[in-house]
Amino acid sequence: MVELHNTVSSILGLSAFGVIGLMLNNHTQELRHTVAYAILILIGFGSAGLHGSLHWFLQSADELPMMYLMMSFLYLCAELDSPVSISKY
Repeated sequence: MVELHNTVSSILGLSAFGVIGLMLNNHTQELRHTVAYAILILIGFGSAGLHGSLHWFLQSADELPMMYLMMSFLYLCAELDSPVSISKY
């Protein structure tokens, strides 16, 4: 492992926040919140892959989910006052 501290903190930090958010903070089970937490988990694993290998290909696995998360946050902000729809999938 090239950057051990960054690799471990990405998995235990970022991915753990996504899992905790999915388990404890998604009371309505809306798809828009589930997608945001799932992308946060992907950021943790992508960042761990980049910092564990420093390979150019895994840099996109680190950066692309960050852009997707920002787009999902913009969508969440735009739909803040929309009615809650409970979806069971």
